[in-house]
Amino acid sequence: HFRIPLWDPYEFAGSPFAGSLQPAAYYPLQFLFAFAPLTRDGFISPGFYHIYMALAHLLCAFFMFALLRELRCSHYAAFIGACVFPLSGLLTRMFWPMYIESCIWLPVIFLFLLRALRTERRDRYLLEAAFCGFCLAMSVFTGGMAFFFMQAICVITGAIWFAMKFAPESAVEVRAHWLRAGQIMITALAVAAGLSAVQLLPANEYGKQTMRFIDGGAFPSAEKIPYDRLVPGVWPHSIVSAVFPFAFDGKFGGEEYYSFYVGVVPLCLAIIAIWKCRESVWVRYLAGLAVLSFVYAMGELSPLHGLLYALVPLLWVTRAANRFFYLLSFSLAILAAFGLDVLISPLSPRSWWQPAKPFLKWIAIAAAAALFLPSLYVQITLNIWNAFSLLLILGACGLFAYLFANPARP
Repeated sequence: HFRIPLWDPYEFAGSPFAGSLQPAAYYPLQFLFAFAPLTRDGFISPGFYHIYMALAHLLCAFFMFALLRELRCSHYAAFIGACVFPLSGLLTRMFWPMYIESCIWLPVIFLFLLRALRTERRDRYLLEAAFCGFCLAMSVFTGGMAFFFMQAICVITGAIWFAMKFAPESAVEVRAHWLRAGQIMITALAVAAGLSAVQLLPANEYGKQTMRFIDGGAFPSAEKIPYDRLVPGVWPHSIVSAVFPFAFDGKFGGEEYYSFYVGVVPLCLAIIAIWKCRESVWVRYLAGLAVLSFVYAMGELSPLHGLLYALVPLLWVTRAANRFFYLLSFSLAILAAFGLDVLISPLSPRSWWQPAKPFLKWIAIAAAAALFLPSLYVQITLNIWNAFSLLLILGACGLFAYLFANPARP
């Protein structure tokens, strides 16, 4: 109707788009909907939503490919890693589009952070940090504040980790080294806050006047959520979903659960990366990030969750701890690319893989037994998707047994 969309007259007594984060009023890609075809009823075509979300996943793949190339992965490994992340558990199971749109920005945020950390020239690293902040602001504009906090955690911890591992020996140089890392962090977060202020400031004022609907009923939007009213975390047995995403009938804890399943082969490649590339600074960082993300996702069962919830300001915005599986999927996708490179490298001697062969044999035997046992004992039932997972495990064991014994050809 050629009117600036500032107000939603259909929600309660009306609400401003600028005040609520979820409409993503300032997200640039949302302008595509202004040109979307309408149905005969005057609504945006569902087909356009499908195309838009597919393009969002494709954009995520491009970002991840660029990040993996920055991490010195081969083109082939970067391509595989770029397929794994946008097709991983949370990004495919999440049913809120604005959260998916927020999730896709983490690879490019981390890409610009790496470029800034690796650059010595002051004007250059500040520019790269500003680009990092710009991408963080894009994540804010989508309305996915929970995932923005996770991305900010990656920026802060990544910069600190780099500063620790690459600190020079001279005391004078150490001070300059840490100062540079601090400037990069501050610049990225300041640019993100400055660009997204057009959304955050109205949302802050709006939050003081509104209620949010959480466990136990309505609650003031601007107040810290009591610990007992958070979304319950995942249960410890959810670690099984790494290979059986439909185990336990999909009951892994919490009112909303998103598996961190990335596929059997990528998971094995990630384990290979931790095994054979553990000297790499970023492999160790990503392995630690994966472990801590899983521990935090257990929510009230995890002391780490309670401690950070008490100490970290505004962490209550991410009231569903199980969404931290997002960082776990991100870490596994990158580790899979590292693992693939070392596996297919002509410099890797075949003797490296001898210790893994007995494990493959017994895993294959166990998977085959679990697959065929229900055919002999009718009292044992097997979910069709768990059976499919067993087939994938058998196939992965065969693939890795072949690659361990034979050098990879083009």
